[in-house]
Amino acid sequence: MFEVGFPDARTGWPFSDDSTISVFCRMQSCKEDGMSAYVSVAYSPSYAKRGSTFSPNVHPIVDPSVGTESVRKNLVTEVKLRQLKRQFYTNVPSSYVKNIIDGVVPKIGVNFEEEKELYQIKLSDITRPDSTISCKCSIELNQVRHLVIDISCLDKNLDLRLMLSTKRILTSLTDDEKQSISNLISSAILDPDVKGGLRWPFGKESSGDRYSVIGVWHIKAKAYTNSSVRLRVRDADRFDFRSSAGEVAREITLKMTGLVSQLRKVEVESVSDQLKDTLKLVWDHFLSSACSFT
Repeated sequence: MFEVGFPDARTGWPFSDDSTISVFCRMQSCKEDGMSAYVSVAYSPSYAKRGSTFSPNVHPIVDPSVGTESVRKNLVTEVKLRQLKRQFYTNVPSSYVKNIIDGVVPKIGVNFEEEKELYQIKLSDITRPDSTISCKCSIELNQVRHLVIDISCLDKNLDLRLMLSTKRILTSLTDDEKQSISNLISSAILDPDVKGGLRWPFGKESSGDRYSVIGVWHIKAKAYTNSSVRLRVRDADRFDFRSSAGEVAREITLKMTGLVSQLRKVEVESVSDQLKDTLKLVWDHFLSSACSFT
């Protein structure tokens, strides 16, 4: 059983049932076709404390004999019912980010790894209507979210999202496909005055009848790592061409790199221990009510 909602009084964090881990293991068929899995944690101001319709308790029952597809369908049905009016807003204030970098980073033992600035272009592909192509240093399909749990932390300043997703690098593109995508990217014009930082000349937002630009992100990110986790702090300036809407967000994610390696080995006991340790770290340091939100 999943238990998503109020913190468990015995442990001080929101998961009180070890069978949560078995779902992670059954969801981890991610190594085929160049796919790689990761679990991330995101944070947002707590809408549940401001009268939102966020439902704090989700209880899908998971039988160990049930296959991945059945679990996925049950979770999707549950999630669809509960997401009708729910939002998870990941933008956090600069004071919170400063507290994480200056206070939490030294405490949890992660070391600065890199700082980078990049542009990320989102393309639609008429032959893949349900997917988005994301172009950075590589060309990859959009993430597939196998499991998303939003946790309302009522006695904290922030809520928590726990997610298991996969992504796949596109390595089998034809020369024509590569050229079409390359033409779209090379047509982009740097413009700091527009949302996302890039714009396209009139008529250059698409390539033939197949690829079209549907979004652009301008990202400035810092990463901190140790053997178990990777903390990323990023400023993202986004623009969605379909809705003509843009946003600027400051976000923090925690990737559980050590747990992912255990998922691939399907070592349930080790996964359980690492998940508990990481979520306790998040609960103790990243959701603290001592953080400033001014």
